[in-house]
Amino acid sequence: MKTRIAHVVNAVAIVAAVGIAGALYSKLPDPVPTHWNFQGQPDGFTPKPLGAFLGPAVMTGVWLLSLFTSRASARAATRRGPAVLVHTLVIVIIGVVSSASLLAAVKQSAPAGSLVRAHGMKDVSEED
Repeated sequence: MKTRIAHVVNAVAIVAAVGIAGALYSKLPDPVPTHWNFQGQPDGFTPKPLGAFLGPAVMTGVWLLSLFTSRASARAATRRGPAVLVHTLVIVIIGVVSSASLLAAVKQSAPAGSLVRAHGMKDVSEED
């Protein structure tokens, strides 16, 4: 029974990640930042079509891998439950991280002029 709940959680997490990526797609820059340094600056980029849905694709791959490996193992009957729960945790973490990365990419891609005006500073690109 625990494995069925885990599979439902996996499916919901993947659908949610695809939904978030789809909702943010039009607001994402091209290329999409996929890696961030310690200062919060993007330092790794991926083309937009791949970058937006990379997280959900990895989540789906981990889920399929866990399905095949747990069924192929000779000891799967005794270890399937804990293994599936660990894979579910990994899938959910990947979903949270990829969604947070997409949200950060949208936030960083906001027009510079609007950020400058929001903070009450003069935009150097504007002419006097």
